[in-house]
Amino acid sequence: MNLQTRRMRITQIIPQMVEKIRSFRLGPIPPNTSVGFNFIPGQFVQIFTNPEESSYFAIASPPEDHNGLEFLIKRGKGASRAMFDLSVGSEVDVTGPQGKGFPIDDHKGKNLLLMGVGTGIAPLRSALRSALTRREDFGDLIFVYGVLTPQHFCYMDDLHHWSRNSVQVHLTVTFPEGTSWVGHSGFVQDVLKQIKPRPAHTVALLVGMKEMIQENTQILLEMGFAPEDILLNY
Repeated sequence: MNLQTRRMRITQIIPQMVEKIRSFRLGPIPPNTSVGFNFIPGQFVQIFTNPEESSYFAIASPPEDHNGLEFLIKRGKGASRAMFDLSVGSEVDVTGPQGKGFPIDDHKGKNLLLMGVGTGIAPLRSALRSALTRREDFGDLIFVYGVLTPQHFCYMDDLHHWSRNSVQVHLTVTFPEGTSWVGHSGFVQDVLKQIKPRPAHTVALLVGMKEMIQENTQILLEMGFAPEDILLNY
């Protein structure tokens, strides 16, 4: 694995609907230069907020964006907590890329079924935005995204934009009670059973917790998907 470390600067912080989740954009130093390393959609990096504190984060921006890297970070422990104490202009060290990612270039001509939950939208966003830069290389683009409550949806502007631009966006909420949500309620597994993708022409990209991955993998296999057409990014 050819890891590289780059010093980068926070150039933008975008709050999401849930206060403990934010989108961060990091730019290269000096500005107006390239990020400095290549990656494929779905890969992740290690961000050091100081030499002793780091966490791993999936890249949320596409490889075609050479001017910066984007991350969706949920405040927790270690560097994920420390990132929330930083501001635009703060500098961090970024080491990567790591993980096998989603090699969508190996599946040109096929439909892409992207399924994720919560902040797992980040690596899927990287893959989908990459596919949209060369839309003619792929068939249908199907995006299935589930969250706990409507307030947990991230990248809402992207979701609206994709749904208006040739992406079949399917959203579902696990706990809609007490909200104004009128869309699909339940798990992404339920949506998968409803949309019935064509296994002979589709590659599935999955991101989520272990149980979600296992259940959706089993459903896809029962639908006739070949194991090699069910992709994980790690």
